[in-house]
Amino acid sequence: MPTVDFDADGRQHGVLALARTDSPFERRDVPVSVLRRGEGPRVVIVASADPDPATPIDRNGPTGGTGALAVHRLARELDTQSLVGTVVLVPGLPPGALSALGREVFGHADAVLELAPAGAGLAFSPVAAIRADTDDTTRERAESMLIAFGAPDSARLAPAFASGALDGAFEASIPHVRATLDGVVAPADALDIALAGCRNVLISSGVLDAPFALRATRMLALREADAVVQSPSAGLFEPRVRAGLAVHRDYPVGLLVDPGQSGAAPVEILAPHDGIVIALRRDTRVVAGDTLAVLAEEMPR
Repeated sequence: MPTVDFDADGRQHGVLALARTDSPFERRDVPVSVLRRGEGPRVVIVASADPDPATPIDRNGPTGGTGALAVHRLARELDTQSLVGTVVLVPGLPPGALSALGREVFGHADAVLELAPAGAGLAFSPVAAIRADTDDTTRERAESMLIAFGAPDSARLAPAFASGALDGAFEASIPHVRATLDGVVAPADALDIALAGCRNVLISSGVLDAPFALRATRMLALREADAVVQSPSAGLFEPRVRAGLAVHRDYPVGLLVDPGQSGAAPVEILAPHDGIVIALRRDTRVVAGDTLAVLAEEMPR
């Protein structure tokens, strides 16, 4: 049960007791803040937590820390007198726990904004994404949030990618934007993007009465057929591009080096089509099937 009242005006800080994904008999206290002033839309903003304290920290990998910092800042700094409705902030959500929140916790959510880590092995250029396979009304609302967030890149995901990234934890009629900001840019820059984006989404959703920060975004789409470039075999990956840059078809995004043969010619890993490299492998050592790069196509607004 939550220790906050989602229908009470003011600023509240408490916890949610969520079942652990690895043990249905144990629960985990998750921090939550509720900021409310009167009737109006309800927007939920969640950020992934750092790893469980009992789990060794991978200091070379993104942990979603920028998103958590941004949501903590909002919990402290948002002016409740500027609100028209409710903002629910969860700055430390355990990995995979989004579906555990549900309507029994939040009641009717009008929009969900998720600040998520890049995931194991990949470094993303700052990108926000929505599903491309929802109904027209939900997609239009999600695209308005997407453009308002104003990440450097904004992507529409094909169903094959959306099922993993935007996992349907909330009802299909609720617009859901997922932003991945850690991995390539400096933490201070990622935090600026997150804070401005969150505030813009609240303003565009009608919850926050404040000036809108205009930010340009590049519209992209991930095709199901050939967006992911995978390693054909084990080896050492030498990137030849950077995340966020444009490449042409057959341009080498990297080289695959055989660590057991000194001086052997590496295998070129070629771009399958013209596009934008939105993610690139962070780890040097790879095995067959590892994702080396993710390419998106630039789309008209």
